[in-house]
Amino acid sequence: SNTESTAAISGGVTKDGGVTYSNSVFPGDTISIRPVIEPDGNHFGELLEIIVVLENKASELFLLTSGSVTPYTLGDSISPFLQTTGAPRVFVPILDDYKYTGGSPNEYDIYIGYRLADKSEEIFFSLEPIKMSLN
Repeated sequence: SNTESTAAISGGVTKDGGVTYSNSVFPGDTISIRPVIEPDGNHFGELLEIIVVLENKASELFLLTSGSVTPYTLGDSISPFLQTTGAPRVFVPILDDYKYTGGSPNEYDIYIGYRLADKSEEIFFSLEPIKMSLN
């Protein structure tokens, strides 16, 4: 089940270390995507599993796990992107100084969420994805 809570997720695609955010990425751009999750206060100190799902403009879903991107179908088991201890601010290093060379234009919605490691059926997530347009 998906649950709305006091958890907040912020951030986006940045070319300047987080000073500004831009959804449009062009060949030659170096980008970082490092959203911040502010978990529900009840989850501080708990083991959290961070989940990252990409959706492209063809509505295909992909699960971002540590080091790989896997096609995902709703109902499949979800592997986490990383595990971390709940804190007031949790950084999610999706991309760090990635140089986009072009050749694969697409639009992506990036959904970020988390679950308690011992309660895999309940996912806390943001309804607003990070949008990224590769040109």
